[in-house]
Amino acid sequence: CDAVSIIGSAQSTTLGLYNNSFYGSFDTGVYLGANGVSASFTLNVTSTNNVVMDCSPDFEENTTASGVVSITQTYCVSSDATADDWGGAGNVISQSAAACFVDPGTDSTPLAAGPLEDAGATIGSFSDDAIGTTRPQGDAWDIGALELEATATAFPYSFGTIIG
Repeated sequence: CDAVSIIGSAQSTTLGLYNNSFYGSFDTGVYLGANGVSASFTLNVTSTNNVVMDCSPDFEENTTASGVVSITQTYCVSSDATADDWGGAGNVISQSAAACFVDPGTDSTPLAAGPLEDAGATIGSFSDDAIGTTRPQGDAWDIGALELEATATAFPYSFGTIIG
């Protein structure tokens, strides 16, 4: 199963996908599209500051003749080449999880001086990471669900388990 699937429906949908960390899904990391939808629809997605690692593929779009998918993707990181499939500023491709996380699969805190630290864009609708750390701790927001604390040690926190 996909780590996250965003499926168009028989209407116009606009949504944002911000500051997420997805690691090790045995299927697609972030799926955007029209899987099985036959009605006319428009899906507008803004994807910013997301990191997707070791999925198959990391990001994927699937549309049908009746659907329109519009994707704006910026400051996203992937272990394959898919983070940059839709253009946009600041996307980084072909990174290893070991170069990005303190301990991949166990601790998804950004690695100090890695490609996630201080590499994201500011999102105006919230200012904390997934565990309540204020963003930014450095010069800019970190990419992913967690912000590396400037003076603290890494907090071992894992985001759920995919069962399938």
